[in-house]
Amino acid sequence: MSQTPNERVVHSRPRLDEPAVEATLARLGVRSANEVIDLGGTMSLNLHIAKLGLVLRIHPSFVTRERLLALQAVRAHVAHSALVVPALVEIDGSPLIRIDQRFAELEHFVAHTAPPPTWESYIWMFESAGYLHQTLRDYSLPVPAPLVATYGYPSLLHDEAARTAAVVHGDARAVLIAAEVVQLIEDLGELWIEASALPQHIVHGDVRLGNVARTLGGEPAFFDFGFAARRPRVHELAYALSWIVLRPDDSGRADDFPWDRVPQLIAAYEHGCQDGLLLIERRALAPYLAAVPLYLAAVSSHTPDPATHLHGELPFIRIARWIIRNAREITRHIDAD
Repeated sequence: MSQTPNERVVHSRPRLDEPAVEATLARLGVRSANEVIDLGGTMSLNLHIAKLGLVLRIHPSFVTRERLLALQAVRAHVAHSALVVPALVEIDGSPLIRIDQRFAELEHFVAHTAPPPTWESYIWMFESAGYLHQTLRDYSLPVPAPLVATYGYPSLLHDEAARTAAVVHGDARAVLIAAEVVQLIEDLGELWIEASALPQHIVHGDVRLGNVARTLGGEPAFFDFGFAARRPRVHELAYALSWIVLRPDDSGRADDFPWDRVPQLIAAYEHGCQDGLLLIERRALAPYLAAVPLYLAAVSSHTPDPATHLHGELPFIRIARWIIRNAREITRHIDAD
Protein backbone atom coordinates (compact mmCIF):
# COMPACT_ATOMS: atom_id res chain seq x y z
CA MET A 1 0.00 0.00 0.00
CA SER A 2 1.22 3.47 -0.76
CA GLN A 3 1.96 5.90 1.97
CA THR A 4 3.65 9.18 2.50
CA PRO A 5 7.23 9.13 3.81
CA ASN A 6 7.88 8.71 7.53
CA GLU A 7 9.96 11.86 7.55
CA ARG A 8 8.61 15.23 6.44
CA VAL A 9 9.15 15.56 2.70
CA VAL A 10 7.85 18.61 0.86
CA HIS A 11 6.78 17.88 -2.69
CA SER A 12 7.23 20.64 -5.27
CA ARG A 13 5.86 20.71 -8.80
CA PRO A 14 8.41 21.20 -11.63
CA ARG A 15 8.45 24.71 -13.13
CA LEU A 16 8.40 25.79 -16.75
CA ASP A 17 11.22 28.29 -16.20
CA GLU A 18 13.73 25.73 -14.91
CA PRO A 19 16.79 25.68 -17.23
CA ALA A 20 16.61 21.90 -17.71
CA VAL A 21 12.93 22.13 -18.69
CA GLU A 22 13.68 24.95 -21.13
CA ALA A 23 16.55 22.92 -22.62
CA THR A 24 14.29 19.90 -23.14
CA LEU A 25 11.67 22.03 -24.86
CA ALA A 26 14.35 23.52 -27.10
CA ARG A 27 15.43 19.98 -27.98
CA LEU A 28 11.85 19.39 -29.15
CA GLY A 29 11.89 22.54 -31.26
CA VAL A 30 10.11 24.83 -28.81
CA ARG A 31 11.84 28.20 -28.73
CA SER A 32 9.51 30.17 -26.49
CA ALA A 33 7.34 29.52 -23.44
CA ASN A 34 4.51 31.08 -25.44
CA GLU A 35 4.48 27.95 -27.61
CA VAL A 36 3.34 25.70 -24.75
CA ILE A 37 0.23 25.55 -22.59
CA ASP A 38 0.43 24.40 -18.96
CA LEU A 39 -2.40 21.86 -18.61
CA GLY A 40 -2.25 21.94 -14.83
CA GLY A 41 -1.62 19.08 -12.43
CA THR A 42 -0.94 18.88 -8.72
CA MET A 43 2.50 17.27 -8.87
CA SER A 44 3.50 16.86 -12.53
CA LEU A 45 4.16 19.64 -15.02
CA ASN A 46 2.06 18.87 -18.10
CA LEU A 47 2.89 20.98 -21.13
CA HIS A 48 0.83 20.94 -24.33
CA ILE A 49 3.03 21.66 -27.34
CA ALA A 50 0.23 22.56 -29.73
CA LYS A 51 2.30 22.90 -32.91
CA LEU A 52 3.52 19.31 -32.48
CA GLY A 53 0.29 17.86 -31.13
CA LEU A 54 2.18 16.53 -28.12
CA VAL A 55 2.17 16.74 -24.32
CA LEU A 56 5.38 16.69 -22.28
CA ARG A 57 4.76 15.30 -18.79
CA ILE A 58 7.52 16.03 -16.25
CA HIS A 59 7.07 14.04 -13.05
CA PRO A 60 8.21 14.84 -9.50
CA SER A 61 11.60 13.50 -8.47
CA PHE A 62 10.11 10.82 -6.20
CA VAL A 63 8.38 9.01 -9.11
CA THR A 64 10.59 6.11 -10.14
CA ARG A 65 11.42 4.73 -13.56
CA GLU A 66 9.93 1.36 -12.58
CA ARG A 67 6.61 2.92 -11.66
CA LEU A 68 6.39 5.03 -14.81
CA LEU A 69 7.13 2.06 -17.04
CA ALA A 70 4.48 0.06 -15.20
CA LEU A 71 1.95 2.86 -15.72
CA GLN A 72 2.81 2.98 -19.41
CA ALA A 73 2.00 -0.73 -19.56
CA VAL A 74 -1.34 -0.10 -17.83
CA ARG A 75 -2.21 2.60 -20.34
CA ALA A 76 -1.21 0.36 -23.24
CA HIS A 77 -3.52 -2.33 -21.85
CA VAL A 78 -6.38 0.16 -21.61
CA ALA A 79 -5.77 1.35 -25.17
CA HIS A 80 -5.66 -2.25 -26.41
CA SER A 81 -9.15 -2.64 -24.91
CA ALA A 82 -10.38 0.16 -27.21
CA LEU A 83 -10.64 2.85 -24.54
CA VAL A 84 -9.05 6.25 -25.21
CA VAL A 85 -5.82 7.16 -23.44
CA PRO A 86 -2.94 9.32 -24.72
CA ALA A 87 -0.51 7.28 -26.82
CA LEU A 88 3.17 7.24 -25.85
CA VAL A 89 5.76 8.91 -28.10
CA GLU A 90 9.33 7.73 -27.66
CA ILE A 91 12.14 10.28 -27.51
CA ASP A 92 15.31 9.09 -29.26
CA GLY A 93 14.04 5.52 -28.95
CA SER A 94 13.34 5.74 -25.22
CA PRO A 95 9.96 5.77 -23.41
CA LEU A 96 11.41 8.05 -20.70
CA ILE A 97 14.00 10.81 -20.52
CA ARG A 98 15.73 12.48 -17.57
CA ILE A 99 15.32 16.17 -16.84
CA ASP A 100 17.69 16.83 -13.95
CA GLN A 101 16.47 14.54 -11.15
CA ARG A 102 13.08 13.86 -12.74
CA PHE A 103 11.74 11.54 -15.38
CA ALA A 104 9.59 12.83 -18.24
CA GLU A 105 7.52 11.25 -21.00
CA LEU A 106 5.98 12.46 -24.22
CA GLU A 107 2.52 11.55 -25.49
CA HIS A 108 0.11 12.48 -28.25
CA PHE A 109 -2.39 15.19 -27.32
CA VAL A 110 -5.98 13.91 -27.28
CA ALA A 111 -8.43 16.64 -28.26
CA HIS A 112 -11.18 16.67 -25.66
CA THR A 113 -13.61 18.74 -23.66
CA ALA A 114 -14.14 18.64 -19.90
CA PRO A 115 -17.82 17.90 -19.16
CA PRO A 116 -19.60 20.54 -17.07
CA PRO A 117 -20.09 19.73 -13.36
CA THR A 118 -23.72 18.60 -13.70
CA TRP A 119 -25.44 15.52 -12.31
CA GLU A 120 -25.77 14.14 -15.85
CA SER A 121 -22.00 14.51 -16.31
CA TYR A 122 -21.34 12.70 -13.04
CA ILE A 123 -23.56 9.79 -14.07
CA TRP A 124 -21.63 9.62 -17.35
CA MET A 125 -18.32 9.77 -15.44
CA PHE A 126 -19.30 6.88 -13.14
CA GLU A 127 -20.38 4.78 -16.11
CA SER A 128 -17.05 5.58 -17.80
CA ALA A 129 -15.21 4.53 -14.62
CA GLY A 130 -17.09 1.26 -14.89
CA TYR A 131 -15.80 0.73 -18.44
CA LEU A 132 -12.28 1.36 -17.20
CA HIS A 133 -12.66 -1.05 -14.27
CA GLN A 134 -14.00 -3.74 -16.56
CA THR A 135 -10.79 -3.38 -18.57
CA LEU A 136 -8.51 -3.34 -15.52
CA ARG A 137 -10.27 -5.99 -13.44
CA ASP A 138 -8.04 -8.83 -14.60
CA TYR A 139 -4.84 -6.84 -15.14
CA SER A 140 -2.16 -8.92 -13.45
CA LEU A 141 1.18 -7.23 -14.16
CA PRO A 142 2.86 -5.63 -11.11
CA VAL A 143 2.44 -1.91 -10.54
CA PRO A 144 4.69 -0.39 -7.84
CA ALA A 145 2.63 1.55 -5.32
CA PRO A 146 2.79 5.35 -5.60
CA LEU A 147 4.67 7.15 -2.88
CA VAL A 148 1.88 9.74 -2.76
CA ALA A 149 -1.79 9.07 -3.49
CA THR A 150 -5.06 10.21 -1.96
CA TYR A 151 -5.65 6.93 -0.17
CA GLY A 152 -5.17 6.07 3.46
CA TYR A 153 -6.41 3.66 6.10
CA PRO A 154 -6.98 4.85 9.70
CA SER A 155 -3.60 3.87 11.19
CA LEU A 156 -1.72 5.62 8.37
CA LEU A 157 -3.96 8.66 8.61
CA HIS A 158 -3.44 8.80 12.38
CA ASP A 159 0.35 8.80 12.03
CA GLU A 160 0.26 11.50 9.37
CA ALA A 161 -2.20 13.64 11.35
CA ALA A 162 0.05 13.45 14.42
CA ARG A 163 2.99 14.61 12.30
CA THR A 164 0.93 17.52 10.99
CA ALA A 165 -0.19 18.47 14.51
CA ALA A 166 3.46 18.62 15.56
CA VAL A 167 4.45 21.12 12.84
CA VAL A 168 1.51 23.56 13.13
CA HIS A 169 1.92 24.28 16.85
CA GLY A 170 2.61 27.95 16.15
CA ASP A 171 -0.84 28.56 14.62
CA ALA A 172 -3.64 28.34 17.18
CA ARG A 173 -6.42 27.80 14.64
CA ALA A 174 -4.45 25.11 12.82
CA VAL A 175 -3.80 23.37 16.15
CA LEU A 176 -7.55 23.11 16.74
CA ILE A 177 -8.18 21.83 13.21
CA ALA A 178 -5.40 19.25 13.54
CA ALA A 179 -6.84 18.04 16.84
CA GLU A 180 -10.25 17.58 15.25
CA VAL A 181 -8.70 15.67 12.35
CA VAL A 182 -7.04 13.28 14.81
CA GLN A 183 -10.38 12.71 16.58
CA LEU A 184 -12.24 12.18 13.31
CA ILE A 185 -9.67 9.60 12.24
CA GLU A 186 -10.21 7.73 15.50
CA ASP A 187 -13.97 7.79 14.84
CA LEU A 188 -13.34 6.60 11.28
CA GLY A 189 -11.57 3.56 12.67
CA GLU A 190 -14.84 2.42 14.24
CA LEU A 191 -16.49 2.35 10.80
CA TRP A 192 -13.58 1.08 8.72
CA ILE A 193 -13.74 -2.05 6.58
CA GLU A 194 -10.31 -3.43 5.81
CA ALA A 195 -9.17 -3.45 2.19
CA SER A 196 -8.49 -7.19 2.45
CA ALA A 197 -12.25 -7.77 2.82
CA LEU A 198 -13.09 -5.87 -0.39
CA PRO A 199 -12.69 -6.62 -4.11
CA GLN A 200 -9.45 -5.06 -5.37
CA HIS A 201 -7.76 -4.48 -8.69
CA ILE A 202 -5.80 -1.73 -10.42
CA VAL A 203 -7.81 1.49 -10.31
CA HIS A 204 -7.19 4.89 -11.88
CA GLY A 205 -7.02 6.59 -8.48
CA ASP A 206 -8.05 10.10 -9.55
CA VAL A 207 -11.43 9.84 -11.27
CA ARG A 208 -13.02 13.25 -11.60
CA LEU A 209 -14.15 15.49 -14.44
CA GLY A 210 -11.07 16.60 -16.35
CA ASN A 211 -9.27 13.31 -15.85
CA VAL A 212 -12.29 11.59 -17.40
CA ALA A 213 -13.13 13.85 -20.34
CA ARG A 214 -14.99 13.57 -23.64
CA THR A 215 -13.25 13.23 -26.97
CA LEU A 216 -14.60 15.28 -29.84
CA GLY A 217 -16.45 12.10 -30.88
CA GLY A 218 -18.11 11.81 -27.46
CA GLU A 219 -16.07 8.89 -26.11
CA PRO A 220 -14.59 8.92 -22.61
CA ALA A 221 -10.87 9.68 -22.54
CA PHE A 222 -8.79 8.85 -19.47
CA PHE A 223 -5.91 11.07 -18.38
CA ASP A 224 -3.38 11.22 -15.50
CA PHE A 225 -2.85 7.74 -14.10
CA GLY A 226 -0.43 9.14 -11.51
CA PHE A 227 -2.41 7.70 -8.56
CA ALA A 228 -3.12 4.34 -10.22
CA ALA A 229 -2.60 1.39 -7.88
CA ARG A 230 -4.14 -1.85 -6.69
CA ARG A 231 -6.92 -0.67 -4.39
CA PRO A 232 -10.42 -1.63 -3.29
CA ARG A 233 -12.52 -0.60 -6.26
CA VAL A 234 -14.96 1.12 -3.90
CA HIS A 235 -12.17 3.56 -3.05
CA GLU A 236 -12.33 4.78 -6.65
CA LEU A 237 -16.06 5.45 -6.31
CA ALA A 238 -15.68 7.08 -2.91
CA TYR A 239 -12.87 9.32 -4.16
CA ALA A 240 -14.90 10.43 -7.19
CA LEU A 241 -17.98 11.04 -5.04
CA SER A 242 -16.04 13.12 -2.50
CA TRP A 243 -15.26 15.76 -5.14
CA ILE A 244 -18.89 15.81 -6.27
CA VAL A 245 -19.99 16.54 -2.70
CA LEU A 246 -17.34 19.25 -2.27
CA ARG A 247 -18.21 20.85 -5.66
CA PRO A 248 -15.65 22.57 -7.92
CA ASP A 249 -15.78 25.81 -5.92
CA ASP A 250 -15.41 24.06 -2.51
CA SER A 251 -18.90 25.28 -1.53
CA GLY A 252 -20.52 21.86 -1.19
CA ARG A 253 -22.06 20.79 2.10
CA ALA A 254 -22.73 17.19 3.02
CA ASP A 255 -25.90 18.02 4.93
CA ASP A 256 -27.72 19.28 1.83
CA PHE A 257 -26.21 16.83 -0.68
CA PRO A 258 -28.80 14.59 -2.44
CA TRP A 259 -27.65 11.30 -0.95
CA ASP A 260 -30.80 9.61 -2.22
CA ARG A 261 -29.44 10.08 -5.77
CA VAL A 262 -26.15 8.27 -5.14
CA PRO A 263 -27.73 4.95 -6.25
CA GLN A 264 -27.99 6.51 -9.73
CA LEU A 265 -24.21 6.88 -9.79
CA ILE A 266 -23.70 3.34 -8.54
CA ALA A 267 -26.12 1.96 -11.13
CA ALA A 268 -24.24 3.80 -13.89
CA TYR A 269 -20.95 2.36 -12.65
CA GLU A 270 -22.39 -1.16 -12.45
CA HIS A 271 -23.74 -0.83 -15.99
CA GLY A 272 -20.30 0.19 -17.23
CA CYS A 273 -18.32 -2.55 -15.50
CA GLN A 274 -21.08 -5.18 -15.84
CA ASP A 275 -20.57 -6.20 -12.23
CA GLY A 276 -22.68 -5.23 -9.22
CA LEU A 277 -21.23 -3.92 -5.97
CA LEU A 278 -21.23 -6.38 -3.10
CA LEU A 279 -23.15 -5.54 0.07
CA ILE A 280 -19.88 -5.07 1.97
CA GLU A 281 -18.69 -2.59 -0.68
CA ARG A 282 -21.86 -0.56 -0.29
CA ARG A 283 -21.26 -0.41 3.44
CA ALA A 284 -17.63 0.57 2.91
CA LEU A 285 -18.50 3.53 0.68
CA ALA A 286 -19.21 5.99 3.52
CA PRO A 287 -16.00 5.40 5.52
CA TYR A 288 -13.86 5.34 2.38
CA LEU A 289 -15.57 8.57 1.34
CA ALA A 290 -14.71 10.24 4.65
CA ALA A 291 -11.11 9.04 4.36
CA VAL A 292 -10.43 11.20 1.29
CA PRO A 293 -10.69 14.64 2.94
CA LEU A 294 -9.07 13.30 6.10
CA TYR A 295 -6.08 12.13 4.05
CA LEU A 296 -5.66 15.54 2.44
CA ALA A 297 -5.78 17.19 5.86
CA ALA A 298 -3.59 14.62 7.59
CA VAL A 299 -0.68 14.95 5.13
CA SER A 300 -0.50 18.75 5.46
CA SER A 301 2.97 18.38 6.98
CA HIS A 302 4.28 17.47 3.52
CA THR A 303 3.20 20.80 2.02
CA PRO A 304 5.32 23.98 2.00
CA ASP A 305 2.99 25.74 4.50
CA PRO A 306 1.22 23.10 6.62
CA ALA A 307 -0.91 25.50 8.68
CA THR A 308 -2.23 27.37 5.64
CA HIS A 309 -2.90 24.09 3.86
CA LEU A 310 -4.84 22.82 6.87
CA HIS A 311 -6.95 25.99 6.92
CA GLY A 312 -7.75 25.45 3.25
CA GLU A 313 -8.93 21.89 3.86
CA LEU A 314 -11.56 22.96 6.41
CA PRO A 315 -14.55 22.76 3.99
CA PHE A 316 -13.53 19.20 3.07
CA ILE A 317 -12.95 18.30 6.74
CA ARG A 318 -16.50 19.43 7.54
CA ILE A 319 -17.77 17.00 4.91
CA ALA A 320 -15.79 14.18 6.51
CA ARG A 321 -17.23 15.08 9.92
CA TRP A 322 -20.81 14.93 8.63
CA ILE A 323 -20.23 11.64 6.77
CA ILE A 324 -18.77 9.95 9.85
CA ARG A 325 -21.68 11.12 12.00
CA ASN A 326 -24.26 10.07 9.40
CA ALA A 327 -22.62 6.98 7.90
CA ARG A 328 -25.63 4.78 8.65
CA GLU A 329 -28.00 7.15 6.88
CA ILE A 330 -25.74 7.27 3.81
CA THR A 331 -25.53 3.47 3.78
CA ARG A 332 -29.32 3.25 4.08
CA HIS A 333 -29.70 5.27 0.89
CA ILE A 334 -27.13 3.11 -0.90
CA ASP A 335 -28.65 -0.17 0.30
CA ALA A 336 -32.08 1.02 -0.87
CA ASP A 337 -30.89 0.77 -4.48
